[in-house]
Amino acid sequence: MFESKAHSRRGMFDQAHLCCYHEVTQRFQKDSDTLTAMRRDYDLVVIAMGLWEFISPHCQTDSNMTVIEKMIELLDTIRDASTKDFQIVFRTSGFDEKKIGNDQLLWDMINISQQYFQNISSVTVELKDFNPNITLVDWGSAISKRSLGKKRIRGNISAHYGLEARLLYIQQLMHELIKSDLN
Repeated sequence: MFESKAHSRRGMFDQAHLCCYHEVTQRFQKDSDTLTAMRRDYDLVVIAMGLWEFISPHCQTDSNMTVIEKMIELLDTIRDASTKDFQIVFRTSGFDEKKIGNDQLLWDMINISQQYFQNISSVTVELKDFNPNITLVDWGSAISKRSLGKKRIRGNISAHYGLEARLLYIQQLMHELIKSDLN
């Protein structure tokens, strides 16, 4: 077990299964009871959404917003929800072996995520009182070369990857967390 930086008790590890961007966005709204509880009990939240936003009819019927607009709304919300003692990590998605038609949209989302975090870095340098505690793990770019065809690291279903891909993600996450602790 690890010692939490924000609390003197042992750390906790939990998983919440939320499929759609709007579901996560709601939990991180400024006045939400869930956000208050998360800030009290956790010092790190990792958001690793996967492909549900693309393939779940539930996600696609909830608003008139595009997937990219929903993702940007989520990124804005978690940026505002983060504090010095409450870090949020956003992971880009991998690719579904069978849903090849979504590749361009996934690449657009990866590129927009990268640009979003680059913009935050630029603004943070310019505005000394603006310092969101959010981090990007760009797993989607890293796993892209092992996502399709014979090179695919296969998991139990077409949207999942096997052990090597999961270890890559853990390595990237740890790298980003260590890097953010050094700043």
